[in-house]
Amino acid sequence: MKRRLLWRWRRNPFRRPSDRVETWIVLTTWIVALAGGLLAGNAAGSAMVDDLATQRAAGHAVSAVVTEDADAAPAVTEDGIGGVVHVKVR
Repeated sequence: MKRRLLWRWRRNPFRRPSDRVETWIVLTTWIVALAGGLLAGNAAGSAMVDDLATQRAAGHAVSAVVTEDADAAPAVTEDGIGGVVHVKVR
């Protein structure tokens, strides 16, 4: 397996100059693709953090008073999380 992965780098008296150029082009392409992927991921992560910070800053807490009784209690699941119950508030 190792021999197949590094076949471009082995010594060979019959290797042409174009083979060397091809080897460096392939290596450079892989490095540029890896660096580009890392930079794109970092940029996307930064944009997401900024967007979430903007959304958090835009939201604000308000107080509400329930004007009607709820129709039913939410069903509690095994992990203790309840469902949603809609009621009118002011």
